[in-house]
Amino acid sequence: MGSHGTDETAQDETGDARTPDVPTRRKRSPQEEKALDYSKQRRNRYGENPEASRTGIRKSKARDHRRMRRAVAEELLHGEDADVAPIVTRLTRKRFRKWPDVPLGEVVDAKIAARAHVQDNPVVNDDARARRRERRADTSR
Repeated sequence: MGSHGTDETAQDETGDARTPDVPTRRKRSPQEEKALDYSKQRRNRYGENPEASRTGIRKSKARDHRRMRRAVAEELLHGEDADVAPIVTRLTRKRFRKWPDVPLGEVVDAKIAARAHVQDNPVVNDDARARRRERRADTSR
């Protein structure tokens, strides 16, 4: 009959059959779900399209490798040493580093703080309004 015989299962309070050694997970409240979601989801705050990271990372790595190859080629062309290993160790390499995106909770908090700052500071608010008016006037011509 397989590993799912009747003696391996038990019934919980609702009468549903379940395996006795598998603990049941506590249902989270909507507030807990939202807090967990805000910590798990991440947003790109670098100012670029999130999809642009796919090509940008490849391009940055390629640019660093090209820079290193060109520096080694330059050393070999003008130097007396024909061995590449000491040249590579002598040259410093500026490595491309990835960094994680910011958690969604931090992004939302920053947006709320910025919104509050603009509302509390009428000078900033008026300046922004004036710039917006100028942009709209320029595009309507």
